[in-house]
Amino acid sequence: MRSRPRDGATLLFAVSSSIVALLGPTNTGKTFRAIERMLDFDSAVMGFPLRLLAREVYDRVSVRVGEGQVALVTGEEKRVPARPKYWIATVEAMPLDREVDFVAVDEIQLAAHRDRGHVFTDRLLHARGRLETWFLGSDTIREALVTLVPDVEIRSSPRLSTLSWAGAAPLAQVPKRSAVVTFSLPRVYAIAEALCGLRGGAAVVVGALSPRARNAQVAMFQAGEVDHLVATDAIGMGLNLDIDHVAFAALEKFDGREARPLELAEVAQIAGRAGRHTRNGTFGIVSELDAVLRPRRGVGRSKPIVIKPDSVTSVERHRFPSLSSLRWRSADLDLSTVEALLASLEAPSPHPLLRRTDDAEDHKALRALAARDDIVRLSRARGGTALLRQVASVPDYQKLLFEDHVDTLADIYRRLMARDGALEASFVEAKLDVIARPSSDIHDLVAKLAATRLWSYVAQQGWVVDTAAMRDRTADVEDALSDALHRALRDRFVTRAKKRSRVGPVPTGPFAALRDRLAPMHDPPRSVPERIASARHEELSIGNDASIRFERVLVARMVPGRDLVTPDVRLVTDASPSERLRAERRLVAFARDVVRDITPDLTARGDRLSPAAKGLAYALSLGLSTAWTADVAEQVACLTDEDALLFRSAGYVFGELVVYRAKALKPSAVDKRMAFVRALRGDTAPLPTGQEVSVPVHRSVDPGAYLALGYPVVGGRAVRADVLERTIARTRTQPDGAATNLPVATWLGMPPRDAVRVLKEVDERLSARPVRTTCAP
Repeated sequence: MRSRPRDGATLLFAVSSSIVALLGPTNTGKTFRAIERMLDFDSAVMGFPLRLLAREVYDRVSVRVGEGQVALVTGEEKRVPARPKYWIATVEAMPLDREVDFVAVDEIQLAAHRDRGHVFTDRLLHARGRLETWFLGSDTIREALVTLVPDVEIRSSPRLSTLSWAGAAPLAQVPKRSAVVTFSLPRVYAIAEALCGLRGGAAVVVGALSPRARNAQVAMFQAGEVDHLVATDAIGMGLNLDIDHVAFAALEKFDGREARPLELAEVAQIAGRAGRHTRNGTFGIVSELDAVLRPRRGVGRSKPIVIKPDSVTSVERHRFPSLSSLRWRSADLDLSTVEALLASLEAPSPHPLLRRTDDAEDHKALRALAARDDIVRLSRARGGTALLRQVASVPDYQKLLFEDHVDTLADIYRRLMARDGALEASFVEAKLDVIARPSSDIHDLVAKLAATRLWSYVAQQGWVVDTAAMRDRTADVEDALSDALHRALRDRFVTRAKKRSRVGPVPTGPFAALRDRLAPMHDPPRSVPERIASARHEELSIGNDASIRFERVLVARMVPGRDLVTPDVRLVTDASPSERLRAERRLVAFARDVVRDITPDLTARGDRLSPAAKGLAYALSLGLSTAWTADVAEQVACLTDEDALLFRSAGYVFGELVVYRAKALKPSAVDKRMAFVRALRGDTAPLPTGQEVSVPVHRSVDPGAYLALGYPVVGGRAVRADVLERTIARTRTQPDGAATNLPVATWLGMPPRDAVRVLKEVDERLSARPVRTTCAP
């Protein structure tokens, strides 16, 4: 990515080698195609509109390549391994100071969003990959995009399945595998509770959930533990769910300023979640809702839900008006004083299509802080204005009174300025101690999660003494609250349905409220699968029998997957379907990282590898760091000096017969390699452990299995690669028949008669080596 230009006259039309806009409706595979394209590059950054979506993509990519190659960066969460190749981030948190080969921004049409649009517009104008840049989104931004980025290549693709109108149906008749959508938490809970009585329960997905709680709820739905999902428009932004039907229980939402009808494109974005890949989907509305919800306190009467026939046609055919303008805010900020900063934020737009944003949340917070005399005085200190701008950017996660949010920001700023930019750990700890107090009330837990997100954000900015410890502390609090919220949601909207008759409404009134208040105040201990889903790598281990242990207890086994280095994982411990999904995903990612320990990904170091080097790295990865020299001769011959140095620095040896990595021949590494071999083969035939110099070849074991362990098969024996190569070097000066010499046979760890056969085949293989390839300069 390139640095942002500072001159207002050069804000537009940043140059990239290739800029692609992949535009179309939902379920066209845009995000899938972008991820696949990203994995073709050595380095990449992808920006997503939601923390939930970023976390989902992070999980998906880490299962493919291991967590050691993927970084996750959001306002509240940072998971950055030592040498990540791929950065998955929210759009606001994209690391703009990194130069990477590939950049992608999802849901780029949000450049028209009133609050956040200016961030998406900034990425549209300035975020570029060194080799390629992709923008993904709705076709509504096509005209604006072509105007602002004239060298963009527009690619369109049709929806993979049909989206059809299904009309109206009462809640009791909403089909299985449906999402019921509404736009306030009280109504979400009321509908979920109604479904609990009518249809056996529901999962809940709202924007206020943490990724952990959301994933636990979605896993229940995906695993078939419940037939329905009750959600807000949090499901509208690319979250992958197996939904057949979307039923709207409301078509009006409060957007932070006012209650307004959904725009037609928003209806389509949400309705488009129905249908997956080539499976068709439907959408409709919920009728007669008041009759079901009226007994529930805090839920007002429903407004009429009407979708006009021409609107239905537009949604089915994915045809909507083009965006007339995008939101914009100057990136050329004057940080000399608060007054100068506010003035620079109000600079005029450089293009008629760009509409200046002057009411974004952080801008309003900055104005409110600038109205306080003591804050302005503090900002005059060196670096004070820049810090004030950063503090004003802390999101209002709690969405209570805006004045309370500003008071919190002012308190944080005063403390930062008093202590040279560092908050006392005791101050944040005290806040977290209050938040972490046990609760089983859903509303209380949602509020606690929102408060935790604020302090997670603060901790991620490096404003707290011992930042790493505070990040861990906020993560632990969020995880505990997330688990408690998932259990509370499950107990209220799922478990109770299994304990009572499905006939009749959910018990309501004061006794129901009393029942909730008498719920246990302390959460039960988390199950083993739940703990596995969030386990640290050091808590997991892999055995040479393809077993995986958690805290030294057997919990799973690796089973055949796509190939040797990508096995699947199956839990062997008791788990619900949803717990199984989450735990197995975590263990698959762990297995991918174990492969990277054996065979390091050289491209993750940011070095520029030639095509030959990439081919060699790929071949070695498939063989767990070992390959026959003859099989990779072309790639080896075409390595540049820099390539060869990189491979050697990683411990690779280019032998006469075998290319191998010395560290991968240690017994501990061979032990891990054996796990992958056994997972693929599914047997327990005897295999070398790394201690042996050579072993007889077992008739039931394929020679490729021995090679994957670092023991190439020659002359009927599997010989450790380093020993084989040392023997070849030593015997070059030996007379014929040297194999009968006891030292040579001893080197090979076999009887002299076997050593003769081995050396004979070595000579044959060396004689048959291909002629050196001539490479183009």
